Amino acid sequence: MSDKYFLTASNGGTPENAGVVQLNPTADPVQPSVYKKSSYDGVTLWDRKTLKPVARLWGFGGRSDALFSPDGKWIVSGGENIRHYMWETTNLTNRLRLADPDRGIGNPEGYDDSQLLRVPGVEIDLNNPVTYAFVTDTEFIELRMAPPRDGKGEKHSPLFTVGDPWIKAFVEIGDTPAISTDAYEKSNSIASAPKAHILVTGQAHHGGINVYRYHPDKMELEKIWVAY
Repeated sequence: MSDKYFLTASNGGTPENAGVVQLNPTADPVQPSVYKKSSYDGVTLWDRKTLKPVARLWGFGGRSDALFSPDGKWIVSGGENIRHYMWETTNLTNRLRLADPDRGIGNPEGYDDSQLLRVPGVEIDLNNPVTYAFVTDTEFIELRMAPPRDGKGEKHSPLFTVGDPWIKAFVEIGDTPAISTDAYEKSNSIASAPKAHILVTGQAHHGGINVYRYHPDKMELEKIWVAY
């Protein structure tokens, strides 16, 4: 939630030629059953006071997740079709496509890799974004699909700043124990305290937790505690 809105993110796809956003959807927002299932698949922005949909955010296929920035000015979201975006809440037509770690920012002409960060020793490929965590008021980590076993998968995660689609750093998340992003259903097992620069994840296999401290001055993530 933010001060004005809340988000839902679920399995769904974007209609062909849908564009960036559908503002003020007119369809019935809630099914009349006791379960109150949303009529809208994918990522939807809702008004907290009226409980009516404000916008549907397009660009995803399959499962997705979405998160507000701490000040509520930005929405970051990624999905199973390996797409990831930022929307400005005061101007939802302003959608920024985030850079893929291996090839840059996609566009109709191909990929722009002019500002793509390349770090020796960091091996990171195209992979599904599962969820996001803010480690400062403006910086967030994209947590990507991890295998449900230790010692496998990517050891680093991309770090972004709101309003800028380019990767600013790669932080070491580690793969022993592997974090709990082996399934979209576990996205709520990731939490952070941006002002304290603390990130907590579940574990894919053990059922414990990993605790990290983010160092803004160095743009580094330090694992400070592991509990099995």
